[in-house]
Amino acid sequence: MGGDDQSTEGTDSSHESQKHEFSKTNYEFQLIHEVLQINPSIPICVLPWSFPGWLGKQPYENEKETAEYVVDWLRIGKEKWGFDTYCVGVWNERNFSESYVRSALLSLPGTPPNPQLIWIQ
Repeated sequence: MGGDDQSTEGTDSSHESQKHEFSKTNYEFQLIHEVLQINPSIPICVLPWSFPGWLGKQPYENEKETAEYVVDWLRIGKEKWGFDTYCVGVWNERNFSESYVRSALLSLPGTPPNPQLIWIQ
């Protein structure tokens, strides 16, 4: 999951660069869609690499908004692209916050299939 930040291979755009404004330049959904056309049984897992600036320098400072940001990605995948997400990571190469994990679990969609939340990376 891109967060409008520099990664190893360049900048990876976010699905929500501004709060509640969904990006049209994020390529991840198209890529997943194409992969599932080839092999629909591949489980889709997502891992936030970074977070957009509107969530602050430390996304755990506002756990509810950060959790909603991640759940928005899941919703876009399901509602606009038609795929379910099997698992969700917490944050690439960072320590996790137990209270954030609880907020994220409460924010996950309640109807099956409900993604697993992967705590440790």
